[in-house]
Amino acid sequence: MSPDSVKTTRRITGSNSCTSGWTQRGNGGLAGSAAGARISAHFRFALHTLFEEFPRANKAIIVEEDLLLAPDFFSYFNQTAWLLDADPTLFCVSAWNDLGALPHGQAPRPVYRVETHAGYGWMIPRMLEEIYSQWKKADKEHDWDVWLRSTEIRAGRECVVPDVSRTFHNGVAGAHVNGMLTQSQFAGHAVTADANVRLKDVEK
Repeated sequence: MSPDSVKTTRRITGSNSCTSGWTQRGNGGLAGSAAGARISAHFRFALHTLFEEFPRANKAIIVEEDLLLAPDFFSYFNQTAWLLDADPTLFCVSAWNDLGALPHGQAPRPVYRVETHAGYGWMIPRMLEEIYSQWKKADKEHDWDVWLRSTEIRAGRECVVPDVSRTFHNGVAGAHVNGMLTQSQFAGHAVTADANVRLKDVEK
């Protein structure tokens, strides 16, 4: 492995990479709701609006505004998108590996199947519109990502993740994050530095 092919997130600097594509006007009936419930409602709104605005799209990549993207972020998804068409036992492809902190995540080419939803930059197929009717209401506090990876929603399906993450969580303040949490959970994660990584054994 080339020493330049992976770099730790401690060396990544810069402003946020992306901004939200849609904003829910007003409070969407969420006045008085807790932060987690409001965030969940906005995610549901964004996903539903996305597939309505692009009826021919059969997949979507979700990127939050506090993520930094690796140079091969879109190449990674381009190489894995077909898996969601070919394998009904998959429900997402994620750019993030929860277990990708050094010294573990050092190989840019392998991908794995995991029984969770890793988040922090992820691709889903249109078929996941099925979850709209099951989406938790905003009258009770909950975390959308914890709910999305629950057994009832995942329904035995798995998610593809890379050995080395393709995103880095850059936020230091928010509803569920602060500087100390960011430092302890995200510092030391490897992120690819090469824009031309060819993934290995994706078909397996």
